[in-house]
Amino acid sequence: MTKSCTTTSVLATVLAGGTAHAQSTVGTDAPQAPVLAPASAQEFANRVYIGTSLGAAFLPKLKISDEFETEAAYGLTDVGLETDVGAAFTIALGIHATENFSLEVQTGMTWVGFGGASGELSFLDRVGDPTPAFDATLSGGSGSFLQVPVMANATWRIPLTKRAPGTDDTSIGLILGGGFGAINTGADISGIDVAPIGGAVPDYTMSINGNGWSWAAQARVGLDIALSSRVSLGLEYRLIGLNEADLGSADFSEDLDRFSDITIETFIEQTISATLEFRF
Repeated sequence: MTKSCTTTSVLATVLAGGTAHAQSTVGTDAPQAPVLAPASAQEFANRVYIGTSLGAAFLPKLKISDEFETEAAYGLTDVGLETDVGAAFTIALGIHATENFSLEVQTGMTWVGFGGASGELSFLDRVGDPTPAFDATLSGGSGSFLQVPVMANATWRIPLTKRAPGTDDTSIGLILGGGFGAINTGADISGIDVAPIGGAVPDYTMSINGNGWSWAAQARVGLDIALSSRVSLGLEYRLIGLNEADLGSADFSEDLDRFSDITIETFIEQTISATLEFRF
């Protein structure tokens, strides 16, 4: 009898302990896998940046396509437009997708001086036109070219020195990038001398005033110095290729019909600039 009572008491104790343990766990949260919280608005904003650059622009001698315009009875042969060293400014709005990779849209302005024309112009006889046929050489002139780019770019930063964890020390990186888009090239040129060979007619002057869009691609390499996590300075070189650009028409000082199709052939330009980037 005593043994039976003892066994019953032990079972009761075990059951009571189990019940108490079960009750103690009611309402507690079961362990869950950690969840990665989405980036806050401030963290996203910290990835957005504004970048600018200012420097020198170098355009080659611009070759005008050899043309013969039937309506105006003109022909152009080996016409080139010399350029002077110019100035290039860009501004970009972008986002750092990662610490070392970014995407941006870029615009700006490039101004280049006109250094004079060369080549030949031909004018043919036309029924009812009193101006006799002549060949003439082109020279001189003054004015400028103006470009406005609209580009989409990607940039990679290769760290050369790394910032110590938890600090805001200076770091240095190599910049490699490229992009595609369009560039509007305009010309405002006047006073090009048109000197007829042999003196058959008096000298004329010619002016070019127009603009046109070209597809463009660019490559970029530079050195970036991050002064802090938000401000960077640097130096960059850009190589930009453009396809044909229509500069509009050429007008003459006397009663000659305008030449309506002045087209620049494909060319490559270069810029060397100082850069500044600010991250929000």
